[in-house]
Amino acid sequence: MNNEGPKKILIVEDHPILVYGLQLMIEKEEGFNVSGVVKTKDEALDLLGTMGPDLVVIDISLQYQDGLTLIKQVKESEYNVPILCLSMHEELYYAEQCLRAGANGFITKSEPCEVIISGIEKILGGEIYLSESIRRQMLKQMGHGPSPWLNAAESILSNKEILVFKCIGQGLNNREIAKKLTLSIKTVEAHRYRIKKKLNLKNSIELIRIAIRTTSGEAAIL
Repeated sequence: MNNEGPKKILIVEDHPILVYGLQLMIEKEEGFNVSGVVKTKDEALDLLGTMGPDLVVIDISLQYQDGLTLIKQVKESEYNVPILCLSMHEELYYAEQCLRAGANGFITKSEPCEVIISGIEKILGGEIYLSESIRRQMLKQMGHGPSPWLNAAESILSNKEILVFKCIGQGLNNREIAKKLTLSIKTVEAHRYRIKKKLNLKNSIELIRIAIRTTSGEAAIL
């Protein structure tokens, strides 16, 4: 981690046993600090300003509430902090809903502890993180046939933009894409911006989600 002090984690979870386990697991890692634990959407939104978390861990199945609504509200707020979703559901549908709402990662609760820590680290590093079972489902779905996004992309993107788009779908970050395509990082960032505009995508998360579903999956994803 950097020298700015421990990264502050806010946990939004209404099951006491899960909260206890998550807190122990996260605080065992150097550089992390669980600075807040809340049970409700309103409590989480209140803490965004006072606590200033570096990352929010959200259980999308909050009792009597919609975790997806909280994700959207966090992303639409002035703070817009990264979000890792935890879920008891292993279906791809739930992961896609979370990514569409603005989450930066989706991990099922059946995954080992180290997977959650890895997800937090990667998301704090600016990446998107999905649990292995969800990645496998994405690859399987892509094998059912070409995505309509592929035709759309190839019809309106330049040749260089298509190459960047495919690299995004292979899980490469801006630096890796720049090295692979012999471009500057600023040029890659400009291509990403134009791709989002041309495909009418709301944000980088939606771009990554579409790119993953469009590409062949020959390279490792995320």
